[in-house]
Amino acid sequence: VLKYLNLSHNEISLISEEQFSSLKGLFLLDLSNNNITYLFNNSFVNLKTLQILRLSSNRLQQINHDLFSCLRHLIKLDLSVNEIEILEENVFNDLIRLEELDLNFNPIYQIGKLGNLDSIQAIYVSTNIFESLK
Repeated sequence: VLKYLNLSHNEISLISEEQFSSLKGLFLLDLSNNNITYLFNNSFVNLKTLQILRLSSNRLQQINHDLFSCLRHLIKLDLSVNEIEILEENVFNDLIRLEELDLNFNPIYQIGKLGNLDSIQAIYVSTNIFESLK
């Protein structure tokens, strides 16, 4: 069973729907340093054991509300160095085990309530352009 998949430093621009659905035992998925601009809500469907997701250094502009809804075991999420401007309220609501969230180096100017992050230990949000914290 594949546990670690590193696809970093490629030219990936699109993750199709259910792209990784057959990798049910995956622990770590690294998609950093690509050209991903958009992720479908079911891009990570069936990755029920995923604990680390690296999406840093891409061109993501928005995070859909249900994007991470099936990743209930996720512990670390790295969204740093993207083009995210707004984080809608409760966008991380389903990440009940999330301990570390990295949002550094985005042009985020508005951030709503992040959700029920009861397990969170660290949130990194330096080098953004906040105008408001709701």
